Amino acid sequence: ALASDIKRNLAVPIEETDLAVRVEDRTGDTTPTQRRRQRADPPHILLTTPESLALMLSWEDAPRIFGNLRRVICDEIHALAESKRGDQLALGLARLETLSPRLSRIGLSATVEDPPALARWFAPA
Repeated sequence: ALASDIKRNLAVPIEETDLAVRVEDRTGDTTPTQRRRQRADPPHILLTTPESLALMLSWEDAPRIFGNLRRVICDEIHALAESKRGDQLALGLARLETLSPRLSRIGLSATVEDPPALARWFAPA
């Protein structure tokens, strides 16, 4: 639901500014046809989950798909930090950095109990 909301909220400014930017989501509900197309021609912005990211990073062509990645924006990181999904996300982010060393991480969260600790977990460097 969050990915759908973000996708919808991005569509308006992209259309209003006439940008040639394709936004897609990738979840367990993504059809096989959409998955094949995304792999062959990745969108400019991909909204996904830690689980789907882990799968995509295991592909042989992951260096081609993610090699020029510039930014990763993670929403609600406080909910992920101390969980198995958070561990999976941390591994995925580390792999993304090996594929694209100039990658920037941006973490979003409305409520954080210990901001410095969350920042160290999300972006250790």
